[in-house]
Amino acid sequence: ARSYDGPRSFSDVKKSLVSWNQRVSCGATEIVMMVLGMFLFVFVAVVVAFLLGYLVAIEQVTAQPDYVYYYPNFAYQLDRNNPKEADIMETREYQVKLSNTLLHTKYKPRMDGIRELTEFLRNKTGEKLNEKDADVQIYLETHYSSVDCGHKFSELRRRIPHDTEGIPFENKTAVGINEDSHKHKHKATAMAWDLQAAEGYKSEEKIEQDIHTSFYKFNRKTKIKNLSVDFDMETCSDMLDLFPYALDGVEEANPQGKLSKHSEDHAVWIYSFSDFMFYDAIKYKFAWTLYYPTIEDAVHESHVSSSEFSIRIYSLGKGYGPWEYNSLKYTAELFQAILDFYGED
Repeated sequence: ARSYDGPRSFSDVKKSLVSWNQRVSCGATEIVMMVLGMFLFVFVAVVVAFLLGYLVAIEQVTAQPDYVYYYPNFAYQLDRNNPKEADIMETREYQVKLSNTLLHTKYKPRMDGIRELTEFLRNKTGEKLNEKDADVQIYLETHYSSVDCGHKFSELRRRIPHDTEGIPFENKTAVGINEDSHKHKHKATAMAWDLQAAEGYKSEEKIEQDIHTSFYKFNRKTKIKNLSVDFDMETCSDMLDLFPYALDGVEEANPQGKLSKHSEDHAVWIYSFSDFMFYDAIKYKFAWTLYYPTIEDAVHESHVSSSEFSIRIYSLGKGYGPWEYNSLKYTAELFQAILDFYGED
């Protein structure tokens, strides 16, 4: 048994308190150091994760050929479980301007230029592109301005199809509404617009990436088909009868406003091939779009003006699946080859 040494002196008690305080201070210091160490570890981990993500994003942008634009890690992805996005096709359109010089040399007559480029496309793609399988369409096109509605859409147009003799088709008129992305590259800003067609109309919806030589933009579009040949729109409420949600969220929406004609009506002549390429993975449309003042001019091939050739492709599943890198790379290289063929920058 421990012997009793008598009452402790004040100095002994003081020494004990000092010793205890030192031990407590040492323990507190260790705790503080441990907390600081954990904080530093978490901070470093967050910084490293951010830098890795940044480097992955940079690598994704820089390690691919021109015009591919494949950014699955941070691009806006459609939600196929959302009824508002379930029926929207994803497409791209690579556009090659046909200059006046080309139109008045290689494309005079127009089929000469078309046959020359078609042969080039056959050699590059292995597609048959038989002339008998080509589709020829002629439209009378009207552009409307919706500025009085509270918002000016990028495009609001009507197309009345005609046969190759210039006779309009009954019940084949189409009306389309388009809105470009804000600052071009921001896909989400185009998808923010609800351009669904009203119930009862035959329609199709797209989110399309328009790719030019020096820039690209996204375009949210909806087209209503099979309207009467004499269909027209005069007011913003006429537009909303077709696209009832178009002005949702517009603070100065004015359904009673007037639609105005954006420009004079003109004719559009389109010659195209549609099929699947790249191991049947890509649905495509090769199209020559030539503009004329009137339907008669389009039929008789006179007074052609600013025109283009384009490659439209659809994501996997005819536009309802994801994009696939190799098919995008293939199409981008084809686009570049056509630019080189015409000597475009």
